[in-house]
Amino acid sequence: MESRLKIFVLGYGRSGTTMMGCILGNHPDVYMFRELNFFEKLWDRKHERELTISEAADLAARLIFIDRHGFANLKDPSEYLDKGREIVESIQENAVTPVAVYESFLKHTTAEQGKRIPCEQTPGYVFYLPEILDLFPEAKIINMIRDPRDVLVSRKKKWRQYRLRTERFPLYRTLRTWAHYHPVSSSYLWTAAVKAAQPFVDAGRVLQVRFEDVLLNPEVELRKVCDFIGISYYDSMLEVPIKGSSFVKQSPDKVGVDRSRTANWRNGGLNSAELFINQTMTAEIMKALQYERAKVFPNPFLLVFYFIVLPLRLVLTFALHKRQFRNMRKSLQKRLLTRSD
Repeated sequence: MESRLKIFVLGYGRSGTTMMGCILGNHPDVYMFRELNFFEKLWDRKHERELTISEAADLAARLIFIDRHGFANLKDPSEYLDKGREIVESIQENAVTPVAVYESFLKHTTAEQGKRIPCEQTPGYVFYLPEILDLFPEAKIINMIRDPRDVLVSRKKKWRQYRLRTERFPLYRTLRTWAHYHPVSSSYLWTAAVKAAQPFVDAGRVLQVRFEDVLLNPEVELRKVCDFIGISYYDSMLEVPIKGSSFVKQSPDKVGVDRSRTANWRNGGLNSAELFINQTMTAEIMKALQYERAKVFPNPFLLVFYFIVLPLRLVLTFALHKRQFRNMRKSLQKRLLTRSD
C-alpha cells in the first residue's frame, strides 16, 4: 500500500523550524520543501471548490515556483505550467480541488527527488493544525518551541539579515520585516502559537520539541523525533549547513548544530522594557516550559513609547503584508482568537 505519510514542521517564526526541516531533509527517505505557505496564503477552506484544469495547473505551477525560488520571490509561474499540468493529470480524486493539487504536488515532487516522504516546514501552519490534521490524518506534526526572549531578539534583528546573507536581500522585504517587529505583538503571537498547538500535543497528535534541547542534546532529541515519525535515525541527519540568522552569517561550508544560538537574549539584544513586556506576557507558558524568568526593572519611558507606537506599527504591518495572504481576515482571526481549550 502506498504511504500517505507527510511531515509538517511548524511553530512560531524564529523557533528553529528551518533547522529541524533541514535535519529531517537529510534523511534518505525525506524530501524537505521550502516554506510553501499553501494553507495560509494560497488556500481558503471556506471557498474550497473544484478547479478547472487551467486553474489547477496554475496553482501547481505556483507551488513549483515557490519550492524552487521561495514565496517572497513569487512572480509569474507560467514557465512551470507544463509541469503543473503533469501534476494535475496525476490526481486520482474525482474532484480537482486546491487540496488535491497540493497533495499531488507534494507526492510528485518528492518522487522526482527519489524520496518517498514529503516534509514541509512553514511556521504559520501552527494556526492551521485542525485543518491539516483533518485533511491528512496520517500526518506527523513537529511543533518547535523556543525561549520567547530569544525569539523576540531574533525577530528584532531579523531585518538586518541582508548584511549577514550571501544572497541579495530586497529592500522591500527588509522594510516589511522591520515593521513586523514589536515586543507586544511578537510576545502575544508567540503565546498564541504555543496555545494553538497545545490541545494536539496533549492528544498525542503533535510532538512538541524545544529548540534549546535540540541544540544541547541533538542526538537524543532527534531520535525522539524519528521514533515519533516512524523513520530510522541516522547520524548524518545532524550534518546540516549553518544557515544565516539574525545573529550569524550564512556559512554553507560549515555543517552541524550551532549550539551558540541559545540564550542570545542575555547578550544585550533586548532593552529593559522589551524584556519586561515579553516576560510578563509569556509568564504562564514560560513557567510551564521551564524557561526561567530574569529579574528586570523596565525603563518607564520606553514602556510608554512602545504602547504609543503599537497601533502605528500594526497598521504598517497590515499594509505591507496584505497582498501576501489569500484571506487576511481569516489569518488575523486564527492568531487573535486562539484558545487553549
